[in-house]
Amino acid sequence: FWDEVMANGGRVVGVESYDISQTDFTDPVKKLVGLYYDVPGIKRDPETDEPEPVIDFDAVFIPDAPKKAALIMPQLAYYDVENVHVFGTNLWHSQKLIETAERYVQGAIMIDGFFAESESKEVKDFVRIFEETYGEKPGFIEAVSYDTAMILFKLISRPEISSRSALMFEMKKLKNYKGVTGLTSFDEAGDVQKRFYLLRIKGEEFVQIED
Repeated sequence: FWDEVMANGGRVVGVESYDISQTDFTDPVKKLVGLYYDVPGIKRDPETDEPEPVIDFDAVFIPDAPKKAALIMPQLAYYDVENVHVFGTNLWHSQKLIETAERYVQGAIMIDGFFAESESKEVKDFVRIFEETYGEKPGFIEAVSYDTAMILFKLISRPEISSRSALMFEMKKLKNYKGVTGLTSFDEAGDVQKRFYLLRIKGEEFVQIED
């Protein structure tokens, strides 16, 4: 993550770890904002004489599950970590996070490979048919399985593709296939290239952040 931040022109100014069994994140948060150690000359609140947090960052990335994130974010707010972006992984795309810490997760940003509430026609049609068939909304596994199958069906329906090597060659040439999981391409090594859905928590819902 650090390497990718730097590669895209960003700068990491602090990293704090914690034990996986931990439920109190006071110390990591205080270290993050310069309140853990007694530092001479630190700026203090003129009314309380308490040291003020040093917010020298624009965003916080918490690569953990919703249950743990819901414990961390209230403590960020307690130590006045405000007006910064809070980023998470696709694990955050869960109603459990909103239900557990709705007040503190507003505006939190995450990515996911599939967003059933997308305004995309492809997604709307897929979700409608899936719900009519199975009585529930599809998730990422169902969506990526569908896209994979449709890509394969599209390619093997061409008469000139009659072997595995020919199929592999054509898949490497695939660029920006528009499916329910967004645009899909493959590079020369055969690795998939995806553009993920960028989501934000707003109220009790997840909303897509448009490009």
